[in-house]
Amino acid sequence: MELSTDKCRAALQYFKHKGGTNDKMIEQIENASSLWADVTKQIPVTTNSIVPLVKVINRILLTIDCINFIYYFRIGLASLRSKSRRIAKS
Repeated sequence: MELSTDKCRAALQYFKHKGGTNDKMIEQIENASSLWADVTKQIPVTTNSIVPLVKVINRILLTIDCINFIYYFRIGLASLRSKSRRIAKS
């Protein structure tokens, strides 16, 4: 992102030097660059606040997966038992 804004800033300043009137665009590039710098400063803070939530969610999902496995295992076991009873009766 920084490279793109630097390229745009350089091009606009070149056109301004040649007589163009693009002060508003240069100002917008500066504002965007400043906002992007604020975003990049916020990344570690946001990451550190999300990591614990992701760990909790992963634990919940693992628990749900275990419960589903046990549930379907019991269904399969019950089905197997009923089939073996039918075979034993015949």
